[in-house]
Amino acid sequence: MKINKLIVVGGGVFGLSTALEFARRNPLAEITILDRQDLPCEDGSSVDSSRILRADYASEIYAELMLEAFPKWKNDPQLSKWFYLSGLLLCNEGENTYVSDSFENVKKRVEPNQLETIEGGLNGIRRKIVGRETESIKGGPNPLNWKGYLNRTSGWANAEESIRVLAKRAEKNPKIRIMKGEMSKFLYRDESLNSDVIGIQLINGAKITSDLVVLATGAWSPKLLDLRGKCVATGQAIVYLKITPKEEESLSKSPVVLDLSTGCFFIPPKGGELKIARHAMGYYHYEQVKSWRKESEELTISVPKTKLTHPHDDRLPKEAEDSIRAWMRNFLPEYADREFCRTRLCWYSDTPTGDFIISHHPNHRGLFVATGGSGHAFKFLPVLGEKIVDAIEGKLEKKYAYKWKWPESTTPHKSDGSRGRGDPMDLSVLLRDHNQLPDVKNREMHSLPKP
Repeated sequence: MKINKLIVVGGGVFGLSTALEFARRNPLAEITILDRQDLPCEDGSSVDSSRILRADYASEIYAELMLEAFPKWKNDPQLSKWFYLSGLLLCNEGENTYVSDSFENVKKRVEPNQLETIEGGLNGIRRKIVGRETESIKGGPNPLNWKGYLNRTSGWANAEESIRVLAKRAEKNPKIRIMKGEMSKFLYRDESLNSDVIGIQLINGAKITSDLVVLATGAWSPKLLDLRGKCVATGQAIVYLKITPKEEESLSKSPVVLDLSTGCFFIPPKGGELKIARHAMGYYHYEQVKSWRKESEELTISVPKTKLTHPHDDRLPKEAEDSIRAWMRNFLPEYADREFCRTRLCWYSDTPTGDFIISHHPNHRGLFVATGGSGHAFKFLPVLGEKIVDAIEGKLEKKYAYKWKWPESTTPHKSDGSRGRGDPMDLSVLLRDHNQLPDVKNREMHSLPKP
């Protein structure tokens, strides 16, 4: 199919990287990027002070993909300004196959002197954080039960500034038009169930036609397309606290620390703020939305709740604050009781396996789906657009095409191994009653109402 007009809905890491790469390969094409907000979109999942860059994966495919991305992070004259080679300390309380498999994968791919097994349990981890001997910590039933390793070739990047780099490149590209607006629905060629998609309609009624629509709207994707059992929006807790220049200097030489027992992690601070987040099963936020094809019907799905969508109610559940402070008492006890200067929920587009969805829609010619970042897509920013456009053109490497293919079955939301322990929780219930900590395993994606 010849693509002269391309619409990319979503200006995050999937959308921007796709538009830029497509423009590079197709000098005569007309490309439109549509987003709800000016770019970088303030409540987008990749718009934040920092994101982890790691090749530490239990999956060899993602480990290899990151080793392809790392040189581009380091050598790109603009992206390299926002890349920090701090190292990553991956750990867990007790045995964890994700940690051990990640260690085996990176051991095959990096120099031996770049890896270090952590000795001394939780206290050994603390020594890596502060760079010196510290008072013994009474963390958990047995502090010595903590195990992990340090990979000095991993690090982190300023996510918001990295997205800004791509956004400015798109703005300067004469082949790309950036529009501010919100998509309402797809335009179909006819009323048949499997009709071709021929464009999009905005909430103000405006219509834009195209040869191909790329849906790259992250956690907002399930509002626009039936992705039940394939992709669900989950909120992940992030907190920030102010620190002094002396404290920042003390933590500046620490590696990123990611604890898979809880999913909590912190990144060496910049600019007087320390960020701590939790990469777990997250929160569902249920709302009724109009059916994708039958506007007279309403469906219940999880949708993002941010300071932009709910400006007067963007609270973080007390459960999250308590959990993060409990983690800090083990890893960062000096800061555990300090007031949080701000908090937010970062909304993932989670798939059951943690694999992306990068595929032509099997039933709607003219629609390509690039979503399901599952909280780990940002790190591939320099190479993701290449892979997506390869998939659009039908020449994506088989190993990626298989991993990111359109999911045929409807399966429940589950951990991919890189998340903290526990089940997803219902955000509305937690905010209504801080004493309730329900899981929602009986309301998994496959159990939501059918259209």
